[in-house]
Amino acid sequence: MGFFSVLFKVCLFPDSFYRVLNQRVFRAVWHFLLFALLLSLLLAFLHGIAFSKQIADSCKGLMEQTGDFLLSPEKGLQTAKDPEKVKRYLLNPRLSIDFYPGKSLPEDALARVQTPFGLIFMDKGVLFWAEDYGNTGKGRFLMAPMIFSLQKASYNQVYLDQSAAQVRAFLRKELILQPGEKLQIPSGRFTEKTLSRQLTVMCQLLIFLMIFTTVLFSGFLSVLLYSLAQYLWWNSVSQGKLRYSQIFILLLYSAFAPLVTAGLFSLIPEFFLTPQTVFLIAFFIYSLVVFRKVRSCIPEHTEGESPENGSGGDC
Repeated sequence: MGFFSVLFKVCLFPDSFYRVLNQRVFRAVWHFLLFALLLSLLLAFLHGIAFSKQIADSCKGLMEQTGDFLLSPEKGLQTAKDPEKVKRYLLNPRLSIDFYPGKSLPEDALARVQTPFGLIFMDKGVLFWAEDYGNTGKGRFLMAPMIFSLQKASYNQVYLDQSAAQVRAFLRKELILQPGEKLQIPSGRFTEKTLSRQLTVMCQLLIFLMIFTTVLFSGFLSVLLYSLAQYLWWNSVSQGKLRYSQIFILLLYSAFAPLVTAGLFSLIPEFFLTPQTVFLIAFFIYSLVVFRKVRSCIPEHTEGESPENGSGGDC
């Protein structure tokens, strides 16, 4: 079966799992990767829509206090109002913005953060950081710098699992404009609309990366561990034994619907369960339903026999 056919059936019809029982492992893993990619793109788009108005309102309130952002080769990034002054703003309970001109970056820049996300503006660029995403990384940071230098363009990538000391060292080394140094960039001005649009795109990109890595790691690891447990239990029964590869494939496809469910729950603000918890609960329940449906068909076939060749009736 093709990817979209499998996706539709395994998410809506547990009875259809018997048809993928003898799918090749490589093909099942490929389907899982495609599913993770599509789900991450969809959730990043939906989260972006939810955040776009909030970002626009925040940018409006911020730039009423700072003025437009000015960019020049000699001075780098500055604010139109009080360009030499350190400024800290709490835009909302989840996003803070800090301005550290020159060598004003303090030792405790990230030691007492009160938000899970933040932006740090410095002479030579902007750094987006995220801490404690999904309550699994307290004290560890994701950082995504945007350096205004062609020579440093290779550093504009996402860095995972960084400590506060590593983030601070990166900021000091790469984002402070040294005396006599000039940036190879044209002069420019960032208005409220320009900043809002770029922050929305950056937010969507980072949400996509975080969701994609979370889906791959949490989803695949859960399937791997649970498939080992199911294999030991399943082969203790006297009838209808399954190969490990078949159990792994069943659980890999069983993770599709729970991951969609967890993704939709992530759109609910301040939900009392984390998306990871929702996934694990849904995955456990849905896999039990799937195995019950498959087991009702197994006794009529020998191990490894293709369902198309047997007499499974409606299975």
